[in-house]
Amino acid sequence: MTTKEDLEKLEAELAEILKDIEEIDKIISEYDEKGTLNRDKAIDKIVDVRRKNQAVQAITVTTLGYSIVPLPNASNEALLNELRMQRDILQTDYLKKESDAIAMRGKIRLGI
Repeated sequence: MTTKEDLEKLEAELAEILKDIEEIDKIISEYDEKGTLNRDKAIDKIVDVRRKNQAVQAITVTTLGYSIVPLPNASNEALLNELRMQRDILQTDYLKKESDAIAMRGKIRLGI
């Protein structure tokens, strides 16, 4: 049975994903507008999202494997590419979880 607590947990995950997407978009937009990258902010965001999002973790491991350059040594373009990749993964993860949340809300309303 689906519970309200399950739904609340999922809604908190959705909010966190949206926050991460917004922060990534801001970093990328700042680069597009100013032509400079706040590397510390970009690296911190990459590490943070890798750490907390399972979808990003799974794809990062299979895509980048163990042959990656340490983030502090990566080019700006490499950092931006990873941020874009993470944003795409997060958007897909968000859509899947939003669909799950809609289904949960329906089950809760129906009592199943």
